[in-house]
Amino acid sequence: MKTPIKTMLTAMAASVGVLAAASAVQANERLLIGSTSSSSSHYGYFVAVNQIINSEVDGVSASVAETGATVDNLRRLGRNQIDMGLVTTNTGYHAYAGLEDFDGRPVDSRLLWVYTVAPQNVVMREDAGVTTLEELEGVRFNPGITGSATESTTEAVLE
Repeated sequence: MKTPIKTMLTAMAASVGVLAAASAVQANERLLIGSTSSSSSHYGYFVAVNQIINSEVDGVSASVAETGATVDNLRRLGRNQIDMGLVTTNTGYHAYAGLEDFDGRPVDSRLLWVYTVAPQNVVMREDAGVTTLEELEGVRFNPGITGSATESTTEAVLE
C-alpha cells in the first residue's frame, strides 16, 4: 500500500515527465528548483522532488536552490534565475496579476501542483502577555522569513 506522500510524489514525477516530453526537452537540460530555507520541511520536500526528477526524467539534471521562499522565488522566476519553485497560491496570484509586492511587474508563471495547505500560525511566548492578535500592537514579532509569503500574508492579515 502506498502512503499518501509516495502517491503524491509519484504523481508529481509523472507530471514532470509529461511536461518534459511535451516540451521536447533536449538531453542534459538543467532544471533549477527554488525552494526555501534549508531549515524548513518544505526544503526537504523539494529535495525529494529533485531526486524523483533526476531518477525518472531522462535528459534532465535538476538541482535545488535554497532561497528566501515564495516572493524570492517569484522574483527569481521573473529574472529567469530559476526554472520552477515553491510559491503560495495567494502570492503566486499577486505576482501573476501584477499586484501587491509585484505592482505593475507581473510574473509570467503557471501553477503546476498544490502539495500542501499551510496555515498561518501565530505563536508567542507566555511571558509576552499576548493573548489576542490585537495585543500584538507594539510587541516585537517575527512575521516570517524576510521577503517570504508568510511575512507578506501575516502583514496583510494584521493590517
